[in-house]
Amino acid sequence: MNGIGGQEQRGKVITAQVQLPDTVDGVVDALREIILKGNVTGISVKNGEPIIYERFVPEGAEIAPEDSTHGFAELKPLDILRNVQMDEFDESDYGMEHLDGPSRLMWMFILLENQGYSVTHMVMSKQSQLWNWLGIGYKSASHMDKLLGARLIMEEALPENVFLLCGSPHRGATVAEIKFALKGNVPGDGHERAD
Repeated sequence: MNGIGGQEQRGKVITAQVQLPDTVDGVVDALREIILKGNVTGISVKNGEPIIYERFVPEGAEIAPEDSTHGFAELKPLDILRNVQMDEFDESDYGMEHLDGPSRLMWMFILLENQGYSVTHMVMSKQSQLWNWLGIGYKSASHMDKLLGARLIMEEALPENVFLLCGSPHRGATVAEIKFALKGNVPGDGHERAD
């Protein structure tokens, strides 16, 4: 991109999106916020779809989580999750110690949805013990990219017995739009894998 005096600026063009507001005033406000970010090279507004925009980011400039999307992620999922509210799902708070893995996971989905979030992502280790806990064969699970509609993200920094259920304001949200995470723990040692 050419800068002042014809000098070439170094950086990259990122593509990001924001949810399309329900009102005309909301759309105008959203467009104003996008334009005020600066260096916007294009904006696309289509009825019923998110507002998509392209923006030039100079070399060395930080990219905010809202300027990163699933398809163009410059930030890692854990970088984004460090900046959202996170609670730990404690089965004893709900009297669910006696329930099996699939039932506990279902209640985690219900809990997030009751808080007004759509469950959009699930983050876990590639060696996650979740599959055995749910009674799903590891070989079958290794080819899955979604579980109950939530996109699966493998993150090696997570322990094998931890998974994060992520909530966003709308169903088609990108990683950058995650607003809440519910931490789940696989009980027991869980070292066996169902094949």
